[in-house]
Amino acid sequence: MVVYARQFTTPAGTQPRWFAALNRATQGVPICRANAAAWMRGAVDAAGVEPAPDVREAFEALVQSIEADAALGMIGRLAARKDSRRKLSQHLHARALVEAGQLEAPLDMPEPIYLLGWMRSGTTALHRLLAADPDNWWPHHYETMFCVPPRAEDDRAAKTAAVLAELKLYSPHYQAIHPMQPGNPEECVNLFTHVFRTPQFAVQYRVPSYLKWLAAQDASVAYGRYVEELGILRYHRGGGKRMVLKDPTHMGFLPALLERLPRAKFVFIHRDPVEVFSSMSSMYAYTRAIFTRDVDPRAIGPELFDDPLLGAHAQGLAVCDGLGPGRVAHVRHVDVRADPVAAARAIYETLGLPFSEAAEQGMRRHVARRPAAHHHEHTPNAFGLRPEAVRERLADYIERFDL
Repeated sequence: MVVYARQFTTPAGTQPRWFAALNRATQGVPICRANAAAWMRGAVDAAGVEPAPDVREAFEALVQSIEADAALGMIGRLAARKDSRRKLSQHLHARALVEAGQLEAPLDMPEPIYLLGWMRSGTTALHRLLAADPDNWWPHHYETMFCVPPRAEDDRAAKTAAVLAELKLYSPHYQAIHPMQPGNPEECVNLFTHVFRTPQFAVQYRVPSYLKWLAAQDASVAYGRYVEELGILRYHRGGGKRMVLKDPTHMGFLPALLERLPRAKFVFIHRDPVEVFSSMSSMYAYTRAIFTRDVDPRAIGPELFDDPLLGAHAQGLAVCDGLGPGRVAHVRHVDVRADPVAAARAIYETLGLPFSEAAEQGMRRHVARRPAAHHHEHTPNAFGLRPEAVRERLADYIERFDL
């Protein structure tokens, strides 16, 4: 089934009529105010263990910013509380098992390959392509959402499907922007959200005070927690000659990542930044509209096309430029679209990896069975972006990668 995401204009335009009407009716109702202690209590009581101090601090910073900055309505606050508790419960569940001596994450993990690039630059499509190589290990969506499997029957895929069904209920067109299934390869972001240290929360909510707090933190704390959770996934499902991982926010924190995983290699994907920031603005607008009626599309573009995202991208490129031969491959989105298998072969050659017959066959099967493309409509001007200004500011980058 092909899904259409129309040009964003208002939050109500992205929602079913019943949801938009309920949002209007409950706007201003003072129920479920964002309160860190109250939101935390249910998850802590269920797990029987307190969060680590650094996780508690981050949780409090996020929830305080949600209350102060995000302008959530009653439904948005209920959804945010549910989402926050689910994320916190994963940290608490793992912490309880570690304290009980029932879980010991492996420290020896295979060489990781990280896909870098702005969100909406094509990292998801490339991730799913490389995941078709049987020698590559990658995390399933349900594993990143629920990192510790239950002792009885593993119902994490079903629980993830329920979360995605709820998303579809509130935002029926979202799959056209970012298609998700429980068994798909998934990025690292969920592992960071479990400890509440990632700028990706700004996709869901407008939380400037949280982002200011996060920018002042030592990134090695977040990456220490990330590697712990990645190890938990590997503890329960190992294998693979290498790991293929991604998260757009890694770009701004590569020194912290390399401190923990010094053998990491990188694939940097590049796309016309006008397309990137137009599509990214649309995704932010659609996501925030689930939680609040206060979404001004023309303000989102300038919010995103600013130093935090531009700076992270430049920092990531600078770090990659300083690495030795065979550590970084650059690829353009248009080339991956034109011939995915040829693009993958070139990546493997640059990184010094064998491109096996099994890898090629797996990727060709993946390309052949890709579903019909969804339709995601977006224009830069609708989000307060002037294409000529974007291209002028990023002229050197555009010229370097012929975008």
